[in-house]
Amino acid sequence: MEMNQKSGASSPMDLIPNGYLCWAMVTLRGIKTATTGSRYADVELTIAANQPYARKKIFTKIADPDHMDNSEKYRQMGMASLTRMVEAAGLVNPEDSDSYKNVSGRNIEAVLTMLDGKYVAIRVRIEPGAQGYEDKNEVGEYLTPNAASQSHKKFIKLTTGDHGITAAPVHTPFGSGAQAPAQRSLGFAQQDVAQQNSNTTAAAKPAEQRGFNPNSAPAFLKAGQT
Repeated sequence: MEMNQKSGASSPMDLIPNGYLCWAMVTLRGIKTATTGSRYADVELTIAANQPYARKKIFTKIADPDHMDNSEKYRQMGMASLTRMVEAAGLVNPEDSDSYKNVSGRNIEAVLTMLDGKYVAIRVRIEPGAQGYEDKNEVGEYLTPNAASQSHKKFIKLTTGDHGITAAPVHTPFGSGAQAPAQRSLGFAQQDVAQQNSNTTAAAKPAEQRGFNPNSAPAFLKAGQT
């Protein structure tokens, strides 16, 4: 074994491309306070199976909207992120204002505990490294079925099977020596849309079709996500 200053260093090939759209499972790692006094949730997002870059992880922070030592802008960013997340995860219905009572009044830890193990829709970006740190992937945007949000169009794009990037390896739950059935190589939405296409007329618009949502997936598909 030969070790040097470059040993273990990541390369651009390890990063997910800018603009990648996907479903990712939420894991709350804890609520932390920075040396500056700001408070945030430490969150791990694992890209769900049957998508490009499946099982890769993104580590991100979500500002505590209730922590007064956080700046107003930071608190607003936290509130926006949490709102988009609960909408995508199906904890609320954007078409039913009363459904938001299920999460209103709860603190950030309680909301993320509700989200833990569920899937949210995200757009990935590459954050340039600074002060000696390498480039890394971050959440560029949380996508939502809420038509009032700017990220709604990207959510629809994802649910029609478009991950926003050119072809990339897709994880399947089969061993390296096994041949996966062709339909298992499709993305979440692609599986669902392919089935719907056989049952709908050619006049149906993609945006009108209900794309696959892993939060409501059959148990046999969910089993392959963790």
